[in-house]
Amino acid sequence: MDQDRRALWDAVYIPSQEDDEETSRIMRDLPNSYGGTLEKLMKWRGFTSDESFANEIRYNTRTVWRMRKEEEYVTTLKTAVKVCVALQLPLILCIDVIIKSNASRKLTPNTVKLFNVLPAMCCLQLKLDELDEFLACKGLGNLDDDK
Repeated sequence: MDQDRRALWDAVYIPSQEDDEETSRIMRDLPNSYGGTLEKLMKWRGFTSDESFANEIRYNTRTVWRMRKEEEYVTTLKTAVKVCVALQLPLILCIDVIIKSNASRKLTPNTVKLFNVLPAMCCLQLKLDELDEFLACKGLGNLDDDK
């Protein structure tokens, strides 16, 4: 095995049994709404205010409040991915967030490509800046394109 491949494999995060059990518990306790799910996951990850989370995803506080509270709030796949990255969610929870956001109903070829990088994003535990750099290398722009 070459060094580059070995380095990539070493970088992959494999959840522990405890992590898997916690993810299962969280998944069972999530509400059916996007806003309620976002609220619960923010609390789980230690975000105590809309402001702190808004800073993390590079949106304003009002937008985060609307995402949590307005049932008719329309989001994009890029926004849903930003939420998942900021919360450092495992893949199963990312998929749940994206489905609940209804962003998957508005897929384009570029957003399908973005959806396809979710496993790598989760396994490598990328931060927003790192994911933006990766997406730019693949010709997919960045996550702020839809603000």
